[in-house]
Amino acid sequence: MSISRRDLLVYGAGIGAALPLIGNLPTARADGGDGDGGEGGDSYATEAERRFARFASAMQCARLAELPLLTGDNSVNGGIRFDDEMAAVTGSSKWRLQRAARVGDIAHRMDPGVLPMFTIGFAILGDTNGQTQAFTSLDAALQFLVQACGLPREGLSFTTTDAVGPIFNGNGGDAPPAFAVYGLDPSRVTYRAHAEALAAGDGSGWFFDPRNNVGFPTVSIEFTRGGLTLELGEVSPSGFGFGMERLQWAMTGAMPTWSQVLPTLLSRIRSEAHRAHVALPSGYILLAASGQ
Repeated sequence: MSISRRDLLVYGAGIGAALPLIGNLPTARADGGDGDGGEGGDSYATEAERRFARFASAMQCARLAELPLLTGDNSVNGGIRFDDEMAAVTGSSKWRLQRAARVGDIAHRMDPGVLPMFTIGFAILGDTNGQTQAFTSLDAALQFLVQACGLPREGLSFTTTDAVGPIFNGNGGDAPPAFAVYGLDPSRVTYRAHAEALAAGDGSGWFFDPRNNVGFPTVSIEFTRGGLTLELGEVSPSGFGFGMERLQWAMTGAMPTWSQVLPTLLSRIRSEAHRAHVALPSGYILLAASGQ
């Protein structure tokens, strides 16, 4: 069974010289005893989040504080954050863990891996050379998945477009340079028509963010475990990002359900609305009804 891309985006500016810093990245401890914590000292929710934080920090990326879940704009996604706001961030070498929710996912709530609230972990990287960004961002993404998270390379597959592919493949080569480094077969890349990807905007070749009205080319990275294939995240020519819940599933096989996560999402929306002294966003009603 295959679930199409739904949960990720990447914005950014590459990594370049930061890559050598990652070679001996220590494995995060499952109990969080390594002392890493979230903003304000909060511990990370999952092992996937801890490993992402360590990896981004090893690349000398600065952490950005998480944004509120409520956007104040009911015209897009019912006033709830659709994705991150990295399109508005200037400069390079930044990372953030950001919760988001999509009312359009209600129709898919019975599909494995589709959650009412998910966590995006992504990095804007340090390479600003347009000739090398695509190669360094893909290499870093694979280094994170294979070395830092320990995912078996044979479980990885990729989707991009016939137009985006050459950007990552070295002027139209048979495979991205990083494939040779990590022993990946070029046959694991699926190419879709660029026009189809533009129309879908779903990240498998092209991602479109309706809130910021911006799109950019991507290569999606999928993982297969126990016969189920889910997209973990995406690489752009200048950065990468992954869904932490799906990455946790890839590492452990455990995935929460829509109904398990929904109460936490609804509580968070109510709390944010109360603190900001604003009405509940329109998307709240739709999401609340999804659990009935």
